[in-house]
Amino acid sequence: MADTVTHPSPSRSTILITGATGFIGEHICRTLLDAGYRVRAVHRKSTRILPYQHADLEWVAGDFSNLHAPEQWAPYLKDIAIVINSVGIISETRYQSFQDLHARAPMALFQAAENSKVKQMIQISALGADQKARSAYHLSKKQADDALRQSSVRHLILQPSIVYGPGDHSMPVFQALAAMPVIPVPGSGQQLVQPVHVYDLAAAVLQAVQKPPKNNLTLPVTGARPLTIDELLQTLSLWYGKRKARLLHIPNWFMALMAQIGSLIPGALFNRETWQMLQAGNAADARPLEQELGVAARDLRDHYAPYSASTWQKLNSGLFLWRHLLTLSLALVWIASGLVSLFWARAMGYHLLARVGLGGVFMDLAFYGASLLDISLGLLVLKRYRPYTLAWVQTLLVGLYTLVISMALPEYWGDPFGAVLKNVPLISAFLVWGALEHAWQKQQSQ
Repeated sequence: MADTVTHPSPSRSTILITGATGFIGEHICRTLLDAGYRVRAVHRKSTRILPYQHADLEWVAGDFSNLHAPEQWAPYLKDIAIVINSVGIISETRYQSFQDLHARAPMALFQAAENSKVKQMIQISALGADQKARSAYHLSKKQADDALRQSSVRHLILQPSIVYGPGDHSMPVFQALAAMPVIPVPGSGQQLVQPVHVYDLAAAVLQAVQKPPKNNLTLPVTGARPLTIDELLQTLSLWYGKRKARLLHIPNWFMALMAQIGSLIPGALFNRETWQMLQAGNAADARPLEQELGVAARDLRDHYAPYSASTWQKLNSGLFLWRHLLTLSLALVWIASGLVSLFWARAMGYHLLARVGLGGVFMDLAFYGASLLDISLGLLVLKRYRPYTLAWVQTLLVGLYTLVISMALPEYWGDPFGAVLKNVPLISAFLVWGALEHAWQKQQSQ
């Protein structure tokens, strides 16, 4: 079935948690382990290094992109009393779709849980996965929720709003915006959000495990009070130590255009889906959570108000957005270099190759090959394809260009505009870009 890392004592029933290496799943897993429960945690097969170990923790490999039949889930459910599904993605990739991860795999898991006589199923859904759902994200979540409601398994569906806390992927976007001198606000800024701390969500799951509700329920999981996007950004601005937040509201038409462009860029956080969800708002009544599970969620303003952002937090927020600018800049350098060589500076290119000592067919191969290679590298950078490896490929290529120029055209080192000297900071930019993108992709894949 999977690679088992530890073998906890069989004397207690086990809780199965899917998405255990993700932001929400990891916090739920740690909370249950701290409470003394035994956990079987499902991780993606592509996760090379498991993030944490515990005597009562058993790791098993499983990919929601492929587990779409109930019989595939049967081995995972052996000796399982409770199942918690926390798998979720905010945007689709080539290998991960909303339908696969939010609908097909969970529905197969629910059927398998029913077949295996699992005592309780807890589904981590999303606020907005209801009759008003319009985005593909929410519709896929709703599809699984509806299937679970038809199941005979005792169940609880938790629908969290934006979840924040250590390791989250959503709040850093707002923090990065709030860190800017003038804060760009999408649309009117009056859209309501009600972020919930991941500790409160994990506490709700723990309460549901310890004292299961008498009836099958669907509960919104939100912070104590809603706030507008303007208020959220103003709160974060004060956290950064600013006296006053300068807000610049971006028209809806421009946001829609940026969303269209973002949808064409792999890994972009802002796309048609996220823009549609942001426009719809994300708030609900927080009282049912406390009434049913006894969890009084904290207010985001109370979480940020008592503290000031550290130097590292300010730096990290800046890097969150600057990495996108760095990606676009490096891609532009490569693509523009290739296009300029092909269409506007062909004579100069051939002249330089002749001075290097190339001629005939070798000159043609070098000219067209280098131009097409530059354009290809730019497209790969834009796609963020294997950034760590690609950073070193760029470094070696520019290093090779620099070496050839140094040997055949040494006078270019004395160019007053730094034609060759600019390669030094460019190489540094490659390595910084590779490290940032590699770290980001690693976090996203968990």
